[in-house]
Amino acid sequence: QSRYGVGKRRFLNYMSAFCGVYQLDNQLVAEETILKMNGALKHHGSDGSKIFTSGRCGLGQQTIYLTQESIISSSSLSSIFLAGHCGLYNRNSLLENIRPQCSSSLSDEELVVLAYMKWRIDFPQHILGEFSLSLWDEQNQLLFCVTDHFNTRPVYYYVDGKRLAFASETLIVTGK
Repeated sequence: QSRYGVGKRRFLNYMSAFCGVYQLDNQLVAEETILKMNGALKHHGSDGSKIFTSGRCGLGQQTIYLTQESIISSSSLSSIFLAGHCGLYNRNSLLENIRPQCSSSLSDEELVVLAYMKWRIDFPQHILGEFSLSLWDEQNQLLFCVTDHFNTRPVYYYVDGKRLAFASETLIVTGK
């Protein structure tokens, strides 16, 4: 049961928003850049704000928790970091395929990270639901920006030759 009386899991983190920068020119991402972008998303989440920067990648997220699993969610497992909003429809089959002994209280975000750890670049083929997210694999220096198969929650991006900027809102990417 969600905070707003909606019993279906698909509304998980409906109001969450995320942003990020990936430096194509091998420069370091300035934490201030991610803080500024993430601050512009503040109207999307009253339950939490998180940022991550490491080398040439930085992610930010504003969150509103709509399920108990979201509240206990961790934003990272090992060296993999995720920012975005996930509402998975196939939680049970993912739990069975990834780790049958896993707790059903794992958040959808944690399940997506575990799906990435199992299927690597093919992980989007195994998750069903409404989602858009960015996932940074620190160890392999790989960035994924992924949206569900129907693009119900788009990821907007801008590339200028030096950096890739992306977010769940166009205004954050364009700066307008």
